[in-house]
Amino acid sequence: MKKQTPAQRLAAIAALIERVENRCMAADGPVSNTRAEMTDAEMRKIWLLARTPPKPKKKPDPKTLGLFHKFDVSRVDGSSEPGGKHEHCNYFVLDINCDPYAVSALLKYAYSCKAEYPLLADELVKLAQHHCEHEWTETTRGPNTVGEHCYICGVDRDYSDPE
Repeated sequence: MKKQTPAQRLAAIAALIERVENRCMAADGPVSNTRAEMTDAEMRKIWLLARTPPKPKKKPDPKTLGLFHKFDVSRVDGSSEPGGKHEHCNYFVLDINCDPYAVSALLKYAYSCKAEYPLLADELVKLAQHHCEHEWTETTRGPNTVGEHCYICGVDRDYSDPE
């Protein structure tokens, strides 16, 4: 079957049904339901014409998309549900396993929230340290950063603020 537009497919379905109805009217006796008079071949043809061919899924280049809706996030406490305190909040998801920029983003967030949420900050730094897959080098950037450091992610083995 050659490629047809949706309008052409609908016209073909209508023509097929009209042929079956005309065949029913030409027969002697009571007129039966058109569908009951259709042959299997006619039903298959209608099904093939009516189905929407799947669109090829071309994965877009993420470098050309910018910020876009990729995840649906809900809070486990239910406050993001309709009527909840966080119903209209926006969230940004980090993939710390696959995104090469996520570890440094975790560190920036940890440094930003450290004064108000020290436990959260410590746990985020530990998470960043765990997920950094680069070579660690020795550093002496200052009294608080003596130890090992990743120059790609910015992760220090000993937690301290970046200068």
